[in-house]
Amino acid sequence: MIEPMVKIEIAGMLDELDRTMELLQRLGTVQIEEIPVVTDADHKNIHRIHMDETREQLLKGYEELLSTVEEILGILGDITDDEEPLDDATAHELNELGPGDLLGQTSKITREVRRIGRQRRNLAQDLESALQYETLINTFLPLVEKAGALENMEQIGIILKKEESSVLPVLKNRINEITGAETLLYHQQMPGGKIGLFIVINPKDLSAVRQLIGNEGVPEYHIPREFRRGTLQESIKTIRSRIEDIPRELENIDRTIHETKKSHAASLRFIHNLSLNRLNQLRILTRLIRTNYTFMISGWSPASSFKTLKKRLLDLFDGSVSASTVRLKEPDYDHIPTLLTNKGMFRPFEVLLKLLPPPQYDNLDATPFITLFFPAFFGIILGDMGYGLALLIIAIIIKRKASKGSIISDVGTVAVMAGISTIFFGFLYGEFLGDLGEHFFGMKPVVSWLHRTEAIQVFLLLALGIGVIHVVLGFILKVYISVVMKHTKGVIEGLSKIIVILGIISVFVQLLPGFSPIIGYFGYAALAAGLLGVLFTEGIIGLLEIFSIFGNILSYSRIMAIGLASVILAMVANKLAEASHNIIAGILIGMTIHLINFVMGVFSPTIHSLRLHYVEFFTKFYMPSGKTFKPFKKIGGDFG
Repeated sequence: MIEPMVKIEIAGMLDELDRTMELLQRLGTVQIEEIPVVTDADHKNIHRIHMDETREQLLKGYEELLSTVEEILGILGDITDDEEPLDDATAHELNELGPGDLLGQTSKITREVRRIGRQRRNLAQDLESALQYETLINTFLPLVEKAGALENMEQIGIILKKEESSVLPVLKNRINEITGAETLLYHQQMPGGKIGLFIVINPKDLSAVRQLIGNEGVPEYHIPREFRRGTLQESIKTIRSRIEDIPRELENIDRTIHETKKSHAASLRFIHNLSLNRLNQLRILTRLIRTNYTFMISGWSPASSFKTLKKRLLDLFDGSVSASTVRLKEPDYDHIPTLLTNKGMFRPFEVLLKLLPPPQYDNLDATPFITLFFPAFFGIILGDMGYGLALLIIAIIIKRKASKGSIISDVGTVAVMAGISTIFFGFLYGEFLGDLGEHFFGMKPVVSWLHRTEAIQVFLLLALGIGVIHVVLGFILKVYISVVMKHTKGVIEGLSKIIVILGIISVFVQLLPGFSPIIGYFGYAALAAGLLGVLFTEGIIGLLEIFSIFGNILSYSRIMAIGLASVILAMVANKLAEASHNIIAGILIGMTIHLINFVMGVFSPTIHSLRLHYVEFFTKFYMPSGKTFKPFKKIGGDFG
């Protein structure tokens, strides 16, 4: 349901502003709106709250603190299971400190973690560099073993792309012109058509050669001095030794990081949340107004939370700060935020509505309808007991591993319902991994016309019938909303389109054997009346849009088509497995195709079921132009 909202005003003595903001942040039930300031002579003592010097310093202090803590937490990485929790006494103590004191509290750990982070970063770069030079030297090793001692000589490697190979002769000639006979140049074909060039030169020529290489736009691989030894073999031995040593050093650093994280991550995260909350308090002040002695806050609150808010203000401030509701004016209706508060099995299905903007405040919450129809559509399309059982197991695992109330947990709940629906319809169809259940367990459809591969026409009519019910329900909801909003044209429009749909159905039904022509006369009359209603409410454009309604209904044929494709692919998997003369190969072939079909069978029904809701159903009544309720609330634990 869409939670009823009230517009509220909170007024109080200016001395109590900070404590009031802390309470509102702790409660997390008020969305604070900016109050426009009246500047005429009668209201010259009313001002917007600006940052004074003290608050500016606090703002800068908390921004610096937040930046520092985020840097440290980034180095420490993700949470560990054995992390030491923060005790209440320490939390209370930290909560009483300002940004400067908190920076002081964290300075020692900050220096240590930064040092460890630099060490780890440098070691990782060293390892990458060593691996790079090992590859390069290995390329040239067969050619330069005869180079002898390389002591006091500079070594440069160049790799030319295949399309740059024409540069090689020119480059070698230019280098020889600069350096003379002392220089050794070797080139070697490399994988991918690349060409490697290895140069051993006198240090006095290094600058000129590097300038030449840079001018040619060719990347240079210069062996670092710490890896260079008297011979190339000694150099690569040093590099390989370093490659072996660095991972051990990284492991030692990672152990240090782990121990640091165990001891300090909880307090650092608390300080991070505390900084964010304090910053949000300071930044939101500019939305408020004040006089010399009082302040005023305006915003929105769920009606169900307002009584608690009033009581908490009274208990804490004994009347010096109070809240009251405000009578709504016409412009206010465009700014009422939307908060969905569904219970039980309906709540997890809100995750499917979060893919769209929220509904307008005076619109309907579509969550109950998507809760009812989405699993049903999914099960009708996939409709295989084997696939449904696999989906159910995966969904249960997801739910168990996810945090309660998280998006992942909600997705798991939706998947559980989809899996149960798939098993149910698989039972009706008599399908278990396609026709495997029929061959091995004697499974049959509950009734013959539910055999999907043999009753295609029946399934097509069933899908279109579902489409009629779904689309007509959409127009019924439009009529309901229009009645509530006292929108007469909307009522007439919705009823007219329902009558048009029923009229067309009646016209087609009377063509079937055994039906009286009277049904056809009724259909023509209903069609004419409905078209007149559409013409009255929407004009000629409305008459043209009637065709789109039937396009909407025909879209539901995808329920039959996608389901049929899935069952046929499952049967193909079984046939190919059966045709194999090798039992192991047959099992592997069957399992691979069934796995592909299962993955497609999860994603396709999801996408198309949602499309039928978003495009064919919601467009009849759902107005996704609402504003999400964004309460001013704190982040993190009990004290942050």
